Amino acid sequence: MIDLVCDKELSDFYCEAGFESWHAMIKRNYANQSGAIGELKS
Repeated sequence: MIDLVCDKELSDFYCEAGFESWHAMIKRNYANQSGAIGELKS
C-alpha cells in the first residue's frame, strides 16, 4: 500500500500511474514524536 499526497495539479500524473484521486488531511502532534526535530529516520 502506498499513500501519496500531492498538489491537485499533479493528480492526473499519478492517476495515469494507477493511483486513485482522494482528498487528504493531516494533523501531527510533534510533541508526542520521538527523535530530535528535523531528524530523519530511515
